[in-house]
Amino acid sequence: MRGQTLAFLILLTFAKTTFAFEIDSEGYVTNVVDGDTIDVFASSGFGVGTEYRIRFADINAPELSTFEGQMAKLALQNLLDNKHVYIDVDDVTTYDNYGRVVAVVYLPVNSTCFERQLLHG
Repeated sequence: MRGQTLAFLILLTFAKTTFAFEIDSEGYVTNVVDGDTIDVFASSGFGVGTEYRIRFADINAPELSTFEGQMAKLALQNLLDNKHVYIDVDDVTTYDNYGRVVAVVYLPVNSTCFERQLLHG
């Protein structure tokens, strides 16, 4: 089950000021809904000046009603609550069936690669 919890975290890649990916927006995390959904207030770009819900692209965390789902949400809260993030909105599916923005979310922290940190400790 830890593998499932860590799998959704890999999408959060630490970035520097020079980006090798497309940044459509940036803002602050206002709420962690569950292990694969957050609310963000956009300070620039896509949705600027509004708060919207983001569903992580290609990530499916365990359901919130399970122990693993609660652990996934807690892990995400520890990483993202009130943090500044960069958002790459999905080019193919901007919104899912529930009206959430589908995106990859990046968290800037020095130049450390989060994925490498997770995989190698």
